[in-house]
Amino acid sequence: MKYFKLLFFIGLVACNRQVSDNLTNTGDIELTGEGKKVVQSLKQYIDTLYACADDGLKTIDPYATIKDLDSYTLFELPYYEFDQDRFYEAPSPENLLKSFYKPKNEKWFWGYKVDTIRLTAVKVNNVWMMRTLMHDWEKVIGWLSLKLEEAKTKDYRLLKLGYNEYVTFRRNGRSIFYPITGTREISDDEFCEIAVNYINNQRKVPIHSRSDLDVEMRKKQLEEIIKIIQLKE
Repeated sequence: MKYFKLLFFIGLVACNRQVSDNLTNTGDIELTGEGKKVVQSLKQYIDTLYACADDGLKTIDPYATIKDLDSYTLFELPYYEFDQDRFYEAPSPENLLKSFYKPKNEKWFWGYKVDTIRLTAVKVNNVWMMRTLMHDWEKVIGWLSLKLEEAKTKDYRLLKLGYNEYVTFRRNGRSIFYPITGTREISDDEFCEIAVNYINNQRKVPIHSRSDLDVEMRKKQLEEIIKIIQLKE
């Protein structure tokens, strides 16, 4: 039994180290300053939901993971959004990356202990709320470390275009793109066409993105939480 426990412990340490090496080689930085404040605000938000939740819900996600967030080593992801109006004024590969910007009201994080997670947060009415929680983040993005090593860089960006997520980094002086799962390489010229087609299609048939719908849902949740807190007071 002791032998089994020792092997199990060694396996956990090795797995943890492998997860750390595979993803931290991308150059992500552990949380400091603003990132820590956002995570703390998220935990407070979840605590409020947790207090109002049924006992059966408290043992499942997102409650279970967020309550255990202190046990994860957390990093902020380089997440950028697309200013389609700026790009559409002069659509070109040169103007493409200039049209992506870091949003003030949305942040993405990833963390690891034995497993890996990705957590996205949105700021609504000055309150940071969780938007999505993904387990096994390494299985989605684990391919990136090798690609960055081949390109001799640690700098990359996560981009969102409509419902789709992409990764971009520089190689040999050019920007290249991949779907978030790394299934194929996309040149800057091809991604430029993808962006133009996306904007044209959206202008023909205006579409509310899933993110916009999420924000509206979170606003309603926040209003309900505020009512509950006021009643308790």
